[in-house]
Amino acid sequence: MTAPQHRVIVERTWESELLGSREDFILSTGEDGHRLSGTTLILHEGTRAQIDWIVALRPDWSTRSASIDIPVLATSFEVEVTDPGRWTINGNYRPDLEGCIDIDLGWTPSTNTLPIRRLALAPGTPRTILIAWLQWPELLFVPAEQIYTMHSDGRWTYASGDFSAGLLVDEQGVVIDYGDPPIWRAVR
Repeated sequence: MTAPQHRVIVERTWESELLGSREDFILSTGEDGHRLSGTTLILHEGTRAQIDWIVALRPDWSTRSASIDIPVLATSFEVEVTDPGRWTINGNYRPDLEGCIDIDLGWTPSTNTLPIRRLALAPGTPRTILIAWLQWPELLFVPAEQIYTMHSDGRWTYASGDFSAGLLVDEQGVVIDYGDPPIWRAVR
């Protein structure tokens, strides 16, 4: 059996002075849904760590699976999400993540695209969602509430707990600038 073919929609490179990171990112789409993939170089305890990751999405932009590999830390995650929001990580069922729709990878702004594309909000209408957040640098999956609000100028506000950030996105819903001053900024 051959794997479904995907067409590249967006290629982006982000840099973060705050995190000491640089990431090359691709958003692609195919008959079976969408895919985010990236290679991130990020400082971790004084060492440059490379993170290779892929997030497979259903046609509605909900998370289907993810593969994350961090060789320098001898860490990898294989994530499977079945409807309706049943999460298995490295073969272990995670009842605490039950009902989460999206994955949020704590080192990249790319996963903000998932709710932005799926929610189709009217300007000024906030929406709270439940996500499975892979915290960086702790590398722990935890459930978290996030609030997304689209503004009339096409900008978004993202909030979780005491943190909030403005998001400037392109026509595909992919972050260009995250925060003010930017935590992440697109350089390509």
